[in-house]
Amino acid sequence: MATMNALPAKDISVTLGAVGSLMAPPDLPNIELPPLQSVRQFRISIALPVEVVGIDLHGNEFSDVTYTEQVSSHGANLVLNRQLGPDQQLLLKRNGSQAVARAVGQIGIRDMNVRVSGFLYAVALPEITNQQLWNVVFPPDANGFTNFQMYCDKCKDCVTVALDEIKRSVLEINHRLCRTCSICATATFWSEVKESISSSASQTETSPEDRRKQRRVKMKTSACICRPGEEADVAQALDISRGGLSFRSSHEYIEDTWVRIAVPYTPGNANIFVAGRIAWRRSTASDMWEYGVQYEEK
Repeated sequence: MATMNALPAKDISVTLGAVGSLMAPPDLPNIELPPLQSVRQFRISIALPVEVVGIDLHGNEFSDVTYTEQVSSHGANLVLNRQLGPDQQLLLKRNGSQAVARAVGQIGIRDMNVRVSGFLYAVALPEITNQQLWNVVFPPDANGFTNFQMYCDKCKDCVTVALDEIKRSVLEINHRLCRTCSICATATFWSEVKESISSSASQTETSPEDRRKQRRVKMKTSACICRPGEEADVAQALDISRGGLSFRSSHEYIEDTWVRIAVPYTPGNANIFVAGRIAWRRSTASDMWEYGVQYEEK
């Protein structure tokens, strides 16, 4: 099999034909990448078949065949119809090779006009193992790290964190990362410091609704929340804005997981569903939960 070299040039998106098994694909031409300065600097949009083995968030063992959406110098984005926990360990198998990977974060949802429906995950791999698994050689400057000043959302500890391309992409989409906090002695959410530490700490002590960027309008109507492979959840919408909404439901959703939601929702009608991320949640009386959803940024 030919090895693909990623060199700065014109962008190209490659999609393999239908693959019934994890057979080695035919030789591929060199794939070149544009010299962009964003976090997408060295990503290749390509559908590569891969078997993923692991244990999901509910304790169920699985072995699923799926496809990548993008491959980069530190890992890949791939679709799994499974709920995975933070830093979930996975075993990836392809073309006789296998590698241990980590799920860095859930960054989207795929359930319409796609080969495989499910949740889009950013998974991280060691550099050498990553190149061997995908048969892609990236240029040396694709493997750099960027320092970010970040703080723990729980204890407000502030540190400088070196992030690779995969983690930067999760931070760009979800606006925070799950990582271990030495003070909390557990995995917590970490956000980027964009103001002074004192101002940032003051801001994080406010409620989620007080930190909204857009004004929300109170409303009482039905909302429908959908996830791949699950029954629809008809809930009560509380308010809405250009950037998202909040709703109340008896179903439990995990923060930083993705859903499709329609507001207003009328059963039997042509409802419009949009993708969004569960940005926050809080428990209420009568075994109900309130959630804040941030719409997918285009």
